[in-house]
Amino acid sequence: MPSDTIVTLIQKARDGDANAQCDLAKRYVTGDGVEKNETVAVALYTLAAEQGLAEAQYHLGVMLAYGRGVDKNEKQAVILFRLAADQGNAEAQYHLGIFLANGCGVDKNEAEAVSLYRLAAVQGHASAQYNLAFMLANGLGEAKNEKAAVELYRLAAAQGHVEAQFNLGWMLANGLGVDKDEEAAAVQFHLAATQGHKKAQLFFEVMPAHCRAIAKGEVEEQVVVEVIEEQPTEQVEKNIPSPSLKNISMMVLGGFIAAAGIAAVAIAFTVLNAATFGIAGIVVASAGVALALSGMGLFAAGAYKNRQPICEKSLDFPENMVPQ
Repeated sequence: MPSDTIVTLIQKARDGDANAQCDLAKRYVTGDGVEKNETVAVALYTLAAEQGLAEAQYHLGVMLAYGRGVDKNEKQAVILFRLAADQGNAEAQYHLGIFLANGCGVDKNEAEAVSLYRLAAVQGHASAQYNLAFMLANGLGEAKNEKAAVELYRLAAAQGHVEAQFNLGWMLANGLGVDKDEEAAAVQFHLAATQGHKKAQLFFEVMPAHCRAIAKGEVEEQVVVEVIEEQPTEQVEKNIPSPSLKNISMMVLGGFIAAAGIAAVAIAFTVLNAATFGIAGIVVASAGVALALSGMGLFAAGAYKNRQPICEKSLDFPENMVPQ
């Protein structure tokens, strides 16, 4: 039988609580307290997304973007990312920026990508800070601005972003957008190297000996300070969503919600009802869910298909400024 926590969550989800539906969907994605089933997760995310919950819209966009529990649909993913991004969801802003920068599911638009990265960056999203820095350092989407790129790399590097540490080291070592400072560069290369960054390891080894010595001492000191202070910082990346979207926003959901809405409700509630009867009930219900969705041609029947990411590039722009 499900735990008391799961039973309570299921009841709230059945009562139409969007946050509960979203939380329960996450559990079906990870298999936390329930049998893992990404098809069911998609149905639950859909219910919450229809109520305007930005977090659910973002997660549903991810499922669609990567074909997890549903047939891959980059265009619908972009629509959902945009709905969540408009509500201030940093993850959605970041992912929408990636899709725009790479032309995935939407016409390529580097200028808009920069704007979205900036929105997420000011909320403390490290990867958005890194991507924005990369765009500015290379003049993508707007005029080249190495000075601004350095400051953004600093912000992301301070959060432990390994590529930001490496690129910041490169800019410091070469005086790009900042006064040349080999000692500071060595510190950044060493920080990235300790995270396994291969190029950072190579670059660190060719730095002057005194720079390497200083870097090792400073890195060790930083680690000690972090342990003593025990003040890890976490950036808040969620906004409280409005209880519902405007009618026009709901229309934008278009084909996916319109076609899947009724089915999603039936599917989710079938599973929620079955969940009260234990794992066996969930398995039986899930089989019916997969069959029903497969018949509609909206979702991938059966278990999660391990598909490759939509974009050939890493979502985090691994290509740095150092010649290959």
